[in-house]
Parts: sequence; C-alpha cells; structure tokens
Amino acid sequence: MRLPNPKDRAELNLCNQYIDDVLCHPQIYSLQLEELTRSPEVTIRDLLAFLNVNFDDNCLSPEKNRSAVYSPTSENVRQAINRQSEQKWRRYEDQLVELFESLNNKS
Repeated sequence: MRLPNPKDRAELNLCNQYIDDVLCHPQIYSLQLEELTRSPEVTIRDLLAFLNVNFDDNCLSPEKNRSAVYSPTSENVRQAINRQSEQKWRRYEDQLVELFESLNNKS
C-alpha cells in the first residue's frame, strides 16, 4: 500500500473522504486527546460503555499499573493522564497549513 501524494490535492481529498467514511462506521469509536485529558473519567466511561466493559477506578491511574507493557511507547503508558502533549502538534503548524487548505478546498 502506498501513501497518497501530499502534493496531489485530488488524491489527498479522495483519501481524506475515504478515512471520513470509514471512521463514521458505528463500530468505530473516536475520541479527542483533549477530551481525555480534560475530562478523563467521563471520556473513559464513555469509551468503556461503547466497548461494553465495566468502568474500574484503576483506569484513571494508568501509572499505577505494573503489568507488562510491550510497546514502543511503554514509558508513555506508565505516565499519569496529563495535558503535556495536547499542543505538541503546533510545532508543525506552519508545515500543515497547505495540507489543511487542501483538505478544506475539496477539488
């Protein structure tokens, strides 16, 4: 599978529309990082309800879980829920302007 050409607006928009269509499927749950970090209990309860899993207070303190984690981001898994990453995307904001314009101007 190849990635879409970021300079081909039509191809990028087609890919974006496909992603939008897939993510609108009723069996896909989407949440925003900002929602999770600002209202963790509400967001986690909503997610677990979607998954038909009971809420456990331990979900609010992932840093206390000592189970094995096999992930390239295992150190992140061990952190408390926090807002440190919320605005990290802004360092790429200048490079993303053209992409956002392309996605907003469907051709």
